[in-house]
Amino acid sequence: LEDYMQLEGLGLRIVPQKNPSDLQNYGIVGSGKVHTEKLFDNVMNKFKWGNFDNERLFVDRSYQPSVQTMQLSIRRAAYQLLRENNNANAIELTDKFFEAFPNMNFAYDYRTWPMIGVYLQSNAYEKAKPHIETLARNTADNLEYYLSLSEEIIESSYRTETMLSYNTMESIVQEVSRRNDPDFLKQIEGLFAPYLIQEGIRD
Repeated sequence: LEDYMQLEGLGLRIVPQKNPSDLQNYGIVGSGKVHTEKLFDNVMNKFKWGNFDNERLFVDRSYQPSVQTMQLSIRRAAYQLLRENNNANAIELTDKFFEAFPNMNFAYDYRTWPMIGVYLQSNAYEKAKPHIETLARNTADNLEYYLSLSEEIIESSYRTETMLSYNTMESIVQEVSRRNDPDFLKQIEGLFAPYLIQEGIRD
């Protein structure tokens, strides 16, 4: 029934028309089509966030499947809104994403970059900048940790994480370089300076 689904929030409705999806990496959340109007209303007006949007809390890893489902649903809807040329709602949904999943409880990592990308594709660069800076700081911290380890430990346990961090760093630097924002670029390159010359670890 996956091709007969319609994403409306945390749930998928079975609908009487075929809606194939090619978003295999989204799991069940990628099935069928997105009803952006219903999903937008549910997220913006009906979802309750359990106070992890306001208080510094410990979010146990056992909650990750539920958290990821919420995040992927919002991400998928935001990009569908972009395809529908509804940048205003895509931006508003992305605002809600970062409000609901703050860095203090859900540390920004490579999975955060696609949501920042909604801002960038919506010409909302100024909204993206503080999130880019937070992601850059977290990525630099992660690289500092990974590169403090021996090559053997990286190869056995952290190879993927190290590569993803390097890829995120590259994406951030390339994107900021495209903007007419030399002061911010200098700040970002300063954060990544120790790692821009160490990319050989990925080869």
